[in-house]
Amino acid sequence: MRGEGVRHHHSGFCAVMALAVVLCSVSCARVEKPSTLDGLLAFDDPAHCVPSADLKRLTQTLLVFEGEGQDAQARLGLLQAPEAYRSQIGAPVLELRGDAYNAHVPLSGTWRGLKVRDVAVAGLLESEGSWWISFDAPWSQVLREANAAGFGLDREGRRIDEGEVMDLTVAVERDPSGGARLRCSYG
Repeated sequence: MRGEGVRHHHSGFCAVMALAVVLCSVSCARVEKPSTLDGLLAFDDPAHCVPSADLKRLTQTLLVFEGEGQDAQARLGLLQAPEAYRSQIGAPVLELRGDAYNAHVPLSGTWRGLKVRDVAVAGLLESEGSWWISFDAPWSQVLREANAAGFGLDREGRRIDEGEVMDLTVAVERDPSGGARLRCSYG
């Protein structure tokens, strides 16, 4: 009888300790909040899609263009970004189809609270091009944050600035793979 009480007390103690371990691991676990990319994905003039120096450097070093005319080619460049963001930047990918190119670099973090998927540069060799930031967020939220950041888009999420040679189109578009993207296009 005495042994049973000890066994019962011991099993109760083990159950309490197991529960304490579970509760501690749940309450003590670090909740990983995505790091902000606001400093990297900044704009000097959002209304005209003018990126900050760091964002401009990131998009301009993503691709290298070589040759001219029929001999023009695009290849991945040596990506440049501030040290503080390098752990949030994945390996760039380039897709070529004829004279069309599409290069993107995965990013891990948020812009204005929205989860960022990647930054991409695309276009036709020797012609118009565009770049964008893709989000794992609904179109309406991306539009709201873009306008809060100063992009000045209409209800359809678009604005066209006519230029002498090329027009600038700034838009929030529904992304084919879900979510939305903030795109700046010249053409």
